[in-house]
Order: sequence, then structure tokens, then C-alpha cells
Amino acid sequence: MVNKYSWFYQEYRQLFDKINLHSGLRYSYTSVQQKGQINPRIMVKYDMQKDINLSAAYGKFTPLPDFGEMEQIMVERSKPGYKSSDEKITCQNIDKYMIGFEKTFAAYALINIGYFFEDMKNLIPIQRLSDGSLHYDVLNRTDALRYYLELNSELNFQKLSVTLRYKFSDSQEIDTDGKRYPYYGDQKHSFLLSLFTLLPYKWHLGLQIIYGSGYAYTPVSYTHLTLPTKR
Repeated sequence: MVNKYSWFYQEYRQLFDKINLHSGLRYSYTSVQQKGQINPRIMVKYDMQKDINLSAAYGKFTPLPDFGEMEQIMVERSKPGYKSSDEKITCQNIDKYMIGFEKTFAAYALINIGYFFEDMKNLIPIQRLSDGSLHYDVLNRTDALRYYLELNSELNFQKLSVTLRYKFSDSQEIDTDGKRYPYYGDQKHSFLLSLFTLLPYKWHLGLQIIYGSGYAYTPVSYTHLTLPTKR
């Protein structure tokens, strides 16, 4: 069982006629790391014209270990001679940067383009074993870089809202020698279609379809079996 507690504060301010500031602060505590993390976020929007704006943002994130990582952590804790100081369950940190462009067409359509860069620290290395299973090396840590481009379009009619989104991602892990290779952390291409309609009595009905391809790469570690010899 993993317990997580967090609170979030966010505010919006119009600094000048064409500059808007969105800022936030999240505090999270998880029983895995047994410590709290303070993560700030900030975004600045500049209205070039009535229907065009530019934006830039920065945020810090602390993701929880996923199920496979947690399972491997439990395995390490159950081994004889386990010491918590050997586990290195340090917080995984992500510094995320974004620049974006958005254009509104009339009052019912918009399109935005965002370029994102993530600097990921203290990640748990992942290897794909020769039998196809994944191994999470929870006793070590690695760093990775992720770049992705996101295209988003929205159509808003009287009772129907349609969203189309495409994302292209490229991630690289950095080993202790400074070498880079593809990182198991995201899909290369992903598509999203979202439909929402307004029903009577203020009810909403929605449908969302997500498709991904080019599943992320993992380095293969070949396991060797030692057969007993006859004497």
C-alpha cells in the first residue's frame, strides 16, 4: 500500500494589458519516499492579437513509481539482510519546459502547438530481459531527456465539442558514461479523439479514443542458464 497526500494552490493574474500570469504550487508526500516535495509551476501568456497568443511555462514534477517499479521494490525489501540505506528510493524529479502558440478561429474553433522539453532525474533504469519481461533496477538511478511536440485542435459547437490531438515524442536515457540511447518511457506517436455533447438536465456524454504506436525501446539483457555438470 502506498499513501500519497498533496495540496495545490493556483492563481491567475493579469500583469499588463497583454500579459497574463498563471502560477501554482503543489506539495506532495508519499509513504514510499517518506518525505515531502514542493513543486512550483508557472506559465506566462502574451496576447499578440485578439485571436493569437504565445505562452511559455515551467513546472517541476515528482512522479510516483509505477506498478512494476513498486513490485521490484517489494522484492528487494524481502531479501535477507535488507537495509533501507541500500535501496536508494530517492524521489524521481522532472523539470518540464514548454513554449506554445495558439490561434482562435471565430468563437468555435482553436488550434495550438506546444513544444515540450523534460529533464528527468533519479529515474529507475528499466531493462527488457530476453524472455520479454521487464526488470526495474531499483538499486540504481539514471537520468533522461524527453522532447515532444503536441498539436491540438478544438471545435466547439452549440452542443458538441470535438478535440483532436497528436503527439510526437523522443526520449533518451543517459548512462553513467554519458552515452545516450532510447529511453523506455513513452510512445513515439500518439493520437487522441475526444467527443463531448450536452444532454438535457445539464448532463454530459463523452467518448475518448487514444491510440499509440512505436512503443518505447528497452535495452535487452540476455539471461544465461547454467546447467549442472556430471561428475
